[in-house]
Amino acid sequence: MRIAEGILAEYDFRQPFHLWLKDVFRKHPQFGSKDRKFYKEAFYSYWRLGNWGKTLSLSQKLAFGLLRTNPNLEGLTPVVQSYFPNKTGAFSFHDVCNLLSEEWSPYSHFSHLLSQNFGIAELNNWFGKAAPVWLKTWPQKRDALLLFLNRQQIPYQEPYPCSFSINSGNVDLAVSQGLCIIQDIGSQQCLQEKDFQNAELIWDACCGAGGKSINIVNLAPKATLYISDIRSKMVDNAIERFNQLHLALPISGVNDISSPQSSITFNEKMRIPKPVFDVIVCDVPCSGSGTWRRNPESLTAFDSYSLEAYAARQQQIVANAQRFLKNGGKLIYLTCSVFEKENENNVEFFTRQLNLKPISSGYSGGAETDGDYLFKAVLEKTIN
Repeated sequence: MRIAEGILAEYDFRQPFHLWLKDVFRKHPQFGSKDRKFYKEAFYSYWRLGNWGKTLSLSQKLAFGLLRTNPNLEGLTPVVQSYFPNKTGAFSFHDVCNLLSEEWSPYSHFSHLLSQNFGIAELNNWFGKAAPVWLKTWPQKRDALLLFLNRQQIPYQEPYPCSFSINSGNVDLAVSQGLCIIQDIGSQQCLQEKDFQNAELIWDACCGAGGKSINIVNLAPKATLYISDIRSKMVDNAIERFNQLHLALPISGVNDISSPQSSITFNEKMRIPKPVFDVIVCDVPCSGSGTWRRNPESLTAFDSYSLEAYAARQQQIVANAQRFLKNGGKLIYLTCSVFEKENENNVEFFTRQLNLKPISSGYSGGAETDGDYLFKAVLEKTIN
């Protein structure tokens, strides 16, 4: 436990914890597979405590986190009991909470910010459990993926057709061979075929690494797809994923639509100066509060004052993107947030300030499907 405490004390939130931890293990090859497994479990149990136990030492929180997630871990009880020398016998994390007079409730700190669609208990229970890795495949590749998983002895579930969840195992080879992509079930299910009905030109304006762009190709195979992002590396990653899957490449470009643009550029030379798109997808940068289960350190590091900046940037992106949307076209607004300011409040802004009429809105994923929470609003551009 002392070694775990020393490692965790070095983390400074400058990069995602899972990437930082990989670097730590790379620099310290003396940690064997069992050591890495224990430390990883201890660290993530710690992060899932959220803001609970602020008066406790780091070693105490590490022990109590493990007690909450793995109460039967060998050798843990004596460590926990050493912090309460006057109490005898085995006791649970619930008993610890009572002794400290402090309830474990990670999302209660943000109760005034949440969408009215959520209750604190639902989000706490969701956040407190480790997230599975979700794989998306297609009917023509399903059998090959099953063969891979069985050969690698990777346990899996297929709760939805061609959507697999796994809790452990390396699937990098299956991804590189184009048998599947790693994509959360919320992202898999948020876009639907009806969203792109009769669309000829579609623009994924904040494409990221291209997961949703790949979904669009399968949902609207006859449409021409354009993708862009402010980050050239993300666009390159998206193109690489298209190549791995042997899909026709979209028309791509690097565009910053957080500020007004007189035109948008694709393939370095193609410039589009007017409204031409039938559908524009804006999967905007956000707090990521609907994904914190996968990156639980983000909850601890989150500053609620940043919501104002996120909401303002989201409004700017949509305002600038919709200038290239045909009258009568659809704008699909997406976040991975559970905060009202980024979701429902922004839809009200788009309706009030822009020529966008809401058609539908709601959440996908989350506790019901064991995935991330995603918000989606479909809006129609009305005639100026």
